Amino acid sequence: MMEIGFCSRGSLALNVSGQIHPVMPGDFFINRPNRPHNLTNRPANLCIYYFLMRNSASNALLGLPPDESLAIWQRLMKLPPTVSASTHATQVEKMFAMIFKLHDSPKSAYSSARMRNLFLSLILLLLERSEQRGAKRECDAEIVRIAETIAANPGEAFSVTELAAKSSISKTHFINRFRKATGLPPLKFQNECRIRRAKELLRTTDLTIADIALQMGFCSHQHFSGMFTRLVGTPPSLWRTKG
Repeated sequence: MMEIGFCSRGSLALNVSGQIHPVMPGDFFINRPNRPHNLTNRPANLCIYYFLMRNSASNALLGLPPDESLAIWQRLMKLPPTVSASTHATQVEKMFAMIFKLHDSPKSAYSSARMRNLFLSLILLLLERSEQRGAKRECDAEIVRIAETIAANPGEAFSVTELAAKSSISKTHFINRFRKATGLPPLKFQNECRIRRAKELLRTTDLTIADIALQMGFCSHQHFSGMFTRLVGTPPSLWRTKG
């Protein structure tokens, strides 16, 4: 059996054969068959999703043809313990929410097909994120390190000009390399990270929206609310009540 999990909020540590791997909001975690593991550091606000998969010669993965099932399973077996979903985190959460909704709805051939398609989409997204991350680290490790620093400290005021100077390249070249490594220009990447952290604060704290806006580096409550609404699709106050 292979376990694939996703951390929606909180953080934890994945212990795999004695090696500790931090799992942050927006991260997948993968436990391959016959590999000792356990999860530690479970905060009270932790929210994770996970599912188990079995693969054998007589049980093709999600009913796929044998060659396709084998190709996917072989890639799954090469995954590292954790993979960041990055800006796809909201999409992953929506997929899991739809899976639960379908599971609780009346069963039909159509709902089964939809659920199977959602699981396959999750698996393919995980594999794509892992492959992209590996390529990025090989071709531009310094830019990826900067992106990870921004993601870990979304409320800080990072200057693109200063980051480019530290990388000893021009601002334009830095922006292009950053977009190539992450899929987004630096400022949009930081805004995505800020909104993701803001969602966690809205879920897990009683901080006012104005205080969250300040912590995330926005110049005003209105600026934060506008950005949140544009990226999430609903104002932060309404999202908090529904979350």
